[in-house]
Amino acid sequence: MKRFSLSSAWSLGMSFFSGKAAGHAILLIGMGIIVPIVLQMAVTGGAMGMMNPAMMGQNALAGVAGLGGLLTIILLVTYLLQMGSYFASWRLGFGEDEAIVGATTYGLIAAVVMIVAFAVLIFLMVMLSMQMAGTPAAVVPVLLLLIPLLLLFAAVYTLVMAFIAVAMFLMLLIVAAFGASMGSINPAMSMTGGGAVGVLIMLVIALLLFWLAVRFSCTTSAMADRATVNLFAGLRDSWRMTAADQWRIMGYLALIGVVLCVVFFVIAVIAGAGMMASMRSGGGTPEMGVGMVLFTLVISIPFAYLTVLVPAGIYRELRGPAAAEVFA
Repeated sequence: MKRFSLSSAWSLGMSFFSGKAAGHAILLIGMGIIVPIVLQMAVTGGAMGMMNPAMMGQNALAGVAGLGGLLTIILLVTYLLQMGSYFASWRLGFGEDEAIVGATTYGLIAAVVMIVAFAVLIFLMVMLSMQMAGTPAAVVPVLLLLIPLLLLFAAVYTLVMAFIAVAMFLMLLIVAAFGASMGSINPAMSMTGGGAVGVLIMLVIALLLFWLAVRFSCTTSAMADRATVNLFAGLRDSWRMTAADQWRIMGYLALIGVVLCVVFFVIAVIAGAGMMASMRSGGGTPEMGVGMVLFTLVISIPFAYLTVLVPAGIYRELRGPAAAEVFA
């Protein structure tokens, strides 16, 4: 059996967009990024600025509250278009004769299914928690429903889940190491509620999230390859495909996660410096205009491509030359 190759998975992911580069750009940049930004700015008159905490003293909260249900609808449409663009891109890449219209239709339908699944799980969690509020067992339904919620998130947002898990793990290790020389004044202990047990629990949670991202990393690609919105079939196929190479896939995602942590740290430093400069020139209030939109595009575009690229590369590497062998 061919072993999972990290370099091959990356190469296959990079080549996923070849041949239909324009179509992928229309879906990922146009449908998933540009249209949502335009909608948000059209409705809020500048959504970036209104969501800026530094502007809350200038009636921004009242402005957001005044939008009410309209803002909620815009946010839902934003999530729909973003998630739909991912599924459409996967379908466009895996479907040899798939047209952009067909891929878009499939992507939007798949996105609706996923959003409904997320909404149902969150609704059940909230309702059960309210029903059992004040009882010792109130935490039980939350924990029981949190597991499938995390599983669904790992399946749809593999890269994000891997990034979160790696960031958690690295942060705990760094803070714990930094606090080791501080005796009882240990930041790691404060973050986790006290004691080495708290740190250990957080590390276990980070590893669990990471493992879920590994085992369900092929879910969306398997669904798009078969042009199905059957989530359970996608989860089953991914579980089977990743079983033999899960540790090598974990190494692959860990490497990407570490690189992303470094990149985002650098971006955060640059953005922070830019924000401070903007505040000094704007009299204490950051200027949230064209520059912020451009900054959002610079971050969002490569992240959208990576969100599609990484699972697609893993799936193509595991699938091999014939998809029929996987689903036989």
